[in-house]
Amino acid sequence: MKLGVVLPVANGGHILSEASEHPHPTWEFEREVALTAERLGYDYIFSQVTLRGWGGATEHWDYQADSLTLMAALAAETERIGLVGSVAIPTMHPAMAARMCSSIGQISGNRFDLNLVTGWNKPQYDQMGLWPGDEYFSDRYDYAEEYATVLKELWTTGRSSFKGKYYQLEDCQVGMVPERPIGLVCAGQSDRGLDFTAQYGDTSYILGTGTGPDGVAQVMSRVDAASARADRSLEALLVVLVVLDETDEAAQARVDRYVEMADVQAIANMQGEASLDSGGGSAAELLQNVTNATFQNLEKVVGSPETVAAYFNELSQIPNLSGVFIAFDEVLRGTEMFADKVMPLLDSHTVRVPSAAV
Repeated sequence: MKLGVVLPVANGGHILSEASEHPHPTWEFEREVALTAERLGYDYIFSQVTLRGWGGATEHWDYQADSLTLMAALAAETERIGLVGSVAIPTMHPAMAARMCSSIGQISGNRFDLNLVTGWNKPQYDQMGLWPGDEYFSDRYDYAEEYATVLKELWTTGRSSFKGKYYQLEDCQVGMVPERPIGLVCAGQSDRGLDFTAQYGDTSYILGTGTGPDGVAQVMSRVDAASARADRSLEALLVVLVVLDETDEAAQARVDRYVEMADVQAIANMQGEASLDSGGGSAAELLQNVTNATFQNLEKVVGSPETVAAYFNELSQIPNLSGVFIAFDEVLRGTEMFADKVMPLLDSHTVRVPSAAV
């Protein structure tokens, strides 16, 4: 099983609480996390794309680093670790994304892959006048199909004259093409999103159900079904929030403190934004389960090194689940403690650079 670290490229990470750490995503901090992860034997680092935060008392995600710029810099600073950056479809033409990613691939020595974000959160794009209209909620994977087609054409042949509904190119050229195919990752969780990933992507970036390895296995069954429909092989990477301490009780006490000090306004803003896409109810209705919302409804494991290792060893038995991206509640402390006290207890973890897609 391959292991990655989620870089905290937006302040507050994945915990919306006044009790959690909120370092600004400065270059010095991101570089320290990345080099620490590489030194300790992790396989990947991942940076998301986030363009607008949710405010509240913690100003959650109101300060962000740019994913592709950051990964280009880290490509030059690191030597072995795999790099996964992100691009949001509404913000960048696929030809520009193809050109930038080809450059990052060259800088990194072919260690870079791309997370393609369709972009459901309207306020992030509306602020720049880039929201295509509310039909985008239902049509975004149609855009993504054309986007991925253009990327692959440019990365394979160096040019494209693609003509589609959303993108039209006329002998568009990128010049240098990647020496290794750049893998496409997508985090779509709906059946439509999984079908897109299975047809055009290489890796499905999945979320669990919050019910442990059994729930992850259920999600993987949907990934496998999408792979079968597309007649393609598709791997999956799971994102997990890890709250690690010396004992189960100490780790749980940290979680309890995060919930007790939850940034309720930031959570309301986050959930209200999500309801625009889901057509759901008010933010107040969506806040019924503050415990899960505090942690962005992520799959999480809480406990001692032995408890966390047991969880990861169960995950390693799930077919086609190729790895886990870990979001730590305290990123530097967690990255170091996991490597020191959890990795030696894992049944399956090999440090290697991916040879194709993530």
